[in-house]
Amino acid sequence: MDPRALAARARALALDAGFDSQEGFTRAFSRTFGVSPGRYRAGARPPKPEALALHVAHLPAANLIQAPAPARKPALRIAGLGQDFTEVTVSGIPALWRRFEARLPLARQSGGGAYGVCCAAPGAQPLQYGLGYIAGVEIAADAELPEGLEVIDLPARSYLVFRQVMDGGPVHPQMQAAVREIWGDRVPNAGYALARAPDLEVYPEDFQPDRAGAWVEWWIPVQG
Repeated sequence: MDPRALAARARALALDAGFDSQEGFTRAFSRTFGVSPGRYRAGARPPKPEALALHVAHLPAANLIQAPAPARKPALRIAGLGQDFTEVTVSGIPALWRRFEARLPLARQSGGGAYGVCCAAPGAQPLQYGLGYIAGVEIAADAELPEGLEVIDLPARSYLVFRQVMDGGPVHPQMQAAVREIWGDRVPNAGYALARAPDLEVYPEDFQPDRAGAWVEWWIPVQG
């Protein structure tokens, strides 16, 4: 199919599915199923699809609490370690966090919380999966760039906020369940247009993933 026709079809499918843009649909599909809609249509599948299907069937409850309305968050300057991932390498995010945590605390760090910044990887095409991820912390607005790290400045904006309460079990299946519920159900049905901006995982200072009652927030940027 002609690439322009394919792109037009993708935009139509995104609108039919309740998304405001092809980008929003592609981001949701990729984060939920581990492969972009374009590559899925072409026959690409996540590694070991039978095992993936079995794993998905046994995901724990996501335990999500959704804020009743978008919340306006202040500007953030986040410094951290960044890496680009594909659907095959995305399992490397925990290792990125371990490398970053070894460098903490940073000079002029603000607070003790941490942020996972998720955005489209540079150069990724509209129908390709490409996740740019930064494991970072907030630093002062006038702080110097720490050596070996990168900085991303996020302006004040509105986010859909989902708080996930952990059950004390393994953290990664719980977060996978949250990604699927947020992007597969909550965001499409929220009635808000997604903004072209990174979404965030927000970890409080005392976050302990194996403690029942610990929480992490997911901030999804919306227009307005």
